[in-house]
Amino acid sequence: MFYLKLSKELGKPCGVTETGVEGIQRDGAPEKNYWTQQILTPATGQFISMIVMWRNEYDPGNSGNHFYSVYEGHTSASSFLKLYQSPVSFFSADLPNMYVIAEGITIK
Repeated sequence: MFYLKLSKELGKPCGVTETGVEGIQRDGAPEKNYWTQQILTPATGQFISMIVMWRNEYDPGNSGNHFYSVYEGHTSASSFLKLYQSPVSFFSADLPNMYVIAEGITIK
């Protein structure tokens, strides 16, 4: 993948941002295994620092499909839990406080 090669050459982190499929669906039907098949599997073994989904918008007057991330009760919720529990994924709760310098670390 070009962006991973470029990231490595430049010594910069690679992020996939503002991604996702509106309504988490394929051909109009909810995609049950979206998080494991479309996010976790392709990202495993790659040097990607973050994957950020596009927004969720509460839209009761519209189609009801303007969301890009899972919510409780969605068909893909169990797939998301597998992604969340995977040893290769990290979420904000897994990371140290970025506003406190870790003990034993010297910045030069």
